[in-house]
Amino acid sequence: MIEFASGQITGRRAAQEDALDVMPLESVGAKPEAARGELTAPLDTGLIMVVADGMGGHVGGRVASTICVQSFLNSIRKSEAGWDKRLEEGLNAANLALRQEVDSRPDLSGMGSTLVGAVVGEQGLGWISIGDSALYHFHNGTLERVNEDHSFGAYLDAQAREGLMTADAAANDRRRNHLFYALLGDDLDHFERFSGFRALVPGDIVMAASDGLKTLSDEEITALLRANADRPLNDIIAALFSAIERVDRDRQDNVSIVLARLNGNSDHQVDKAAPEAASGLPPTAPIQTPSPAPPMRPGIVRFAGIAIVALAALLAVSLAIAHLF
Repeated sequence: MIEFASGQITGRRAAQEDALDVMPLESVGAKPEAARGELTAPLDTGLIMVVADGMGGHVGGRVASTICVQSFLNSIRKSEAGWDKRLEEGLNAANLALRQEVDSRPDLSGMGSTLVGAVVGEQGLGWISIGDSALYHFHNGTLERVNEDHSFGAYLDAQAREGLMTADAAANDRRRNHLFYALLGDDLDHFERFSGFRALVPGDIVMAASDGLKTLSDEEITALLRANADRPLNDIIAALFSAIERVDRDRQDNVSIVLARLNGNSDHQVDKAAPEAASGLPPTAPIQTPSPAPPMRPGIVRFAGIAIVALAALLAVSLAIAHLF
């Protein structure tokens, strides 16, 4: 049995540009009009959760995230493919829907969205994602992010870990929220698709969240989950939101969270490293390794390669000057 809850806060932004939704696995394969009834928790078979963080201004951001969530779930609902392919079809459908909307409404040109979608059930946890919206697995008091982070911040943090820049410089770089990859309606150069169901056991919590949650450190999130793990999921979300509001960040971003918790006994568990049958997929790339490719958010998406080359050139010049003196 799986229970779930979701919530959103606007933060200090002018509007809510995130979107989220949850769909029971019973709806998969049903006609769209038969699957839009009230969704009640808990569920016996599992669910699909999705969070999208829109970009492109107050109007464009909200339109983009809503289109992506709806198109993603509509595609999955109608698909008969295996879960790896089904999630990819959903992502492609969301991307195509963005392109069609921009073609019909040129005023929305440049809008885009992140997306993290996950299937949670007795078979385990499977996912697909693009952008910086996060998917976490909380197990035995330990929190782990299981999907890639496609933000420039992840790249900067990796540079700091390797001693190529200071942690303070990485933390305060104004480009941290720029994205290497997002749904923009263009051809998808890169996204992450799971290569095997991740095992879930009773008591495990799965969390999908937009990047506004990053106001809290992983250590702070872990502490809150440990302190509230046995409480109702709505209480956990409220505790996370309260902690974010106490930080009182000047430009606090929107925050959207979906939680799912496995309860009761599970007779069917899938090995964490076991690939889905006949998926033919490569192993999932390590989260700590930033993906090399052009960023970023709309407006500078196509200029990341130039920026990285320029950064490398400046570094080389700096080293040369230092050597001379």
